[in-house]
Amino acid sequence: MNKITFLLLLVLCIPSKSYAKGVEIEFGSGLLLVELPSYTKVINKSQEGFIATFDGKGEYVIEMSRIPSKGKRKADGFGAFAVKRMAEQQGQVAKSVGEKAILVERIIETPTKRTQHFSIGVGGSVVTMTLTLPLLSQASDAFNKRINSVVNAAITSLLEKGV
Repeated sequence: MNKITFLLLLVLCIPSKSYAKGVEIEFGSGLLLVELPSYTKVINKSQEGFIATFDGKGEYVIEMSRIPSKGKRKADGFGAFAVKRMAEQQGQVAKSVGEKAILVERIIETPTKRTQHFSIGVGGSVVTMTLTLPLLSQASDAFNKRINSVVNAAITSLLEKGV
């Protein structure tokens, strides 16, 4: 297990933390709400999702979007069920954080960056989260803490409104 995977798995065990003056972002056609640390800057937003940066240069990026579902709004618990089923089909195990289920996929590295994909089931929704970062050797310990803070905030604060 490499260092970033360890840090990202570790963050799943950290209890929810409130971020004073955080950035609240509504997405998923208004169904979802997430609060990220105040140093996060939204650079693109649509009905279904958003892209934000958290380093001032645009090298550290988080993207979140709701996977659209056909038909009526899905029942509470459907999102976690769907993510657990997806993990099972891939021969993996989804992590549970409260009522949420999280599937952490393998890191994809290119010569200049790393990308990590997550699927998060919350309420009746499934959310995809993508983290794009410079290579690990380029990240300082301070930025590794910042990465963990952003991922922790995204996972723990994500909620489906009206549920």
